[in-house]
Amino acid sequence: MDKQQIVTELAEKIEKGQLKLPGFPELAMKIRQATNDPDKDVGEISKIIQTDPLLAAYLIKTVNSPIYRGRVPISSCREAVMRLGLKITRNLVVAFTMRHFFQPKADRFKKKMQDLWQHSTRVAALAAVLARNGSRLNPDKAVLAGLLHDIGTIPLLQALSCQKDLQDEELDQIIISLRGQIGQMILKQWELDDDLALVCREADNWSRDHDGELDYVDLVNIAQLHSFIGTPEMVRCPTLDKVPAMGRLGMAELTPESSLLILEQAREEIAEVESLLRN
Repeated sequence: MDKQQIVTELAEKIEKGQLKLPGFPELAMKIRQATNDPDKDVGEISKIIQTDPLLAAYLIKTVNSPIYRGRVPISSCREAVMRLGLKITRNLVVAFTMRHFFQPKADRFKKKMQDLWQHSTRVAALAAVLARNGSRLNPDKAVLAGLLHDIGTIPLLQALSCQKDLQDEELDQIIISLRGQIGQMILKQWELDDDLALVCREADNWSRDHDGELDYVDLVNIAQLHSFIGTPEMVRCPTLDKVPAMGRLGMAELTPESSLLILEQAREEIAEVESLLRN
């Protein structure tokens, strides 16, 4: 079966709802339900979080990270939730559960999944730092947008694992053509915010332009371009000054030059956020 036939078959499966999509993480669902329940207080929500010691440790470590660090270090889950607030806590729980989706089920795609996770965490860290330094966008949501922007690739890799004759270049072309649509479907199924679903749909659309202010699509695409600096991907992408999104970042008092300077000065901060997400 050639590449175009595979794309056509996958497109038909997507249209008919036959492509297997990852379900919303159970733990994230519990936290979402708890944070939406007016009868649940911070203490009760903290107890739910503490049923997963790794999640509790992650939230404590996150609240003490450069993105959220306050004057007084936080040492308990309850204090972490109180400082972060319920909305940010909910977003961070989703971010924490994301790493499980990037575990390859087929050895053939182990390297691709590892590279995808590395890229997603890098973009998430860059987006968070850019959001905090020059925009009105929320750093925690920027992290989530960065982690989720390529999630449509995951069910595609699973669906294509049986196509043994596909060359890597053909595989990449299929993924690029369909991952945005699938990613948007996943996030809508998960009932996450529409602007996050749009990030999946429009990631890598470097020529995207609109009349509004800087949004999470703009932020993630700018973060991606920064992440490609010094890599082979840089040759295949436009320069920062040629991307419409960069102009909206400029409205937030950032330019290509100043954004590069901010990220250079925040190198240790970015590395710490990346490490937090990966470990």
